[in-house]
Amino acid sequence: MSCFTSWWGHDRGKAGLHEPLPDAAAGWSDRAGSVTFENLRWFNAAPTCLAPLLGLPVVWLIAKARVAEAWSFEQWDLLIWAGLSAQLLSCWPSSTDLVQSLRSWPLYLAGVSLAMMHYL
Repeated sequence: MSCFTSWWGHDRGKAGLHEPLPDAAAGWSDRAGSVTFENLRWFNAAPTCLAPLLGLPVVWLIAKARVAEAWSFEQWDLLIWAGLSAQLLSCWPSSTDLVQSLRSWPLYLAGVSLAMMHYL
């Protein structure tokens, strides 16, 4: 049996693409782009939940490079700013991500302590 027929479900007697999708009660979410976290601990909650913020430096660098010199509007600027706006809107963590990142309170405490020792 080929990999193709196994992938479509024909070797198991299933209907392939006509098979119903798993529901939310089975652990699947019906929202596009939603993820679930497993095994979040104090040391990995902040990096995991705040990872969408890594898109901010990319937006900042591209915008800074574009307007660093005398800026004149060009046709391809529309494409650049449309792409940057989509990236900027999608890089913010959700409220659930922010709450989950609070499990890393020891890291936040260490960061605040180091900042206070450096600046005071």
